[in-house]
Amino acid sequence: MKSLETQLLDLAKAFGSQQWAYIADPTRMDPIFSKETSDAFTALHKTLEDAGCVAIAFLDGKTAAMKLQSQKHQDRSGTQKLVVTHIKDDAEALAWLEQEFGI
Repeated sequence: MKSLETQLLDLAKAFGSQQWAYIADPTRMDPIFSKETSDAFTALHKTLEDAGCVAIAFLDGKTAAMKLQSQKHQDRSGTQKLVVTHIKDDAEALAWLEQEFGI
């Protein structure tokens, strides 16, 4: 089974040099307590930015703990260009991506 990172990079190849974004639904995820898992999510931010991803929209607008964790992962990753936001549903995420990035 391919890792999430590998699957996303495979999908990203189809976009070539075009801007792209990732919509993630972590609503069924448990809080991340292990250092290894936290490190993997930190690395994922960097991998996505390096592959041309301009934004991540997390579909968890009501979850303060997830917002704090993803902010920590982004801060640790050093990704300065990647925009991360927390949104309540797919429709809102798609509207935000179109308005902000033309995607």
